[in-house]
Amino acid sequence: MKELTTQIKTYNAVNKQEKHNEKIRDKCRQMCEAYAQGRNLASTRMVTAIDAQQSFGQEEWAMIAEEEAGLRRAADELANLRKSVTSQFIDASPVFETPLAYIESGNHG
Repeated sequence: MKELTTQIKTYNAVNKQEKHNEKIRDKCRQMCEAYAQGRNLASTRMVTAIDAQQSFGQEEWAMIAEEEAGLRRAADELANLRKSVTSQFIDASPVFETPLAYIESGNHG
């Protein structure tokens, strides 16, 4: 009974972690989709260089500079996230591959 209780606790812990991981992966997908939608929308409204030269004033150039800085910060944050995680791990193998197989193997402590 004690061993079965331990196995159930292990399975529940693995299951809880996997649910948490899926929430994080879903959040990442949503973030990437939002960035893609924003880029796609912005690209349909891109102003040509000749139009910018003829029409822009100080206010428009300030908006462009602010958005450029924001895009650079976002790109830097994504690059730093990727670099900090990939530098810690050799590959992207999941920590918990198959909870049931883990429990059945008897290697749970």
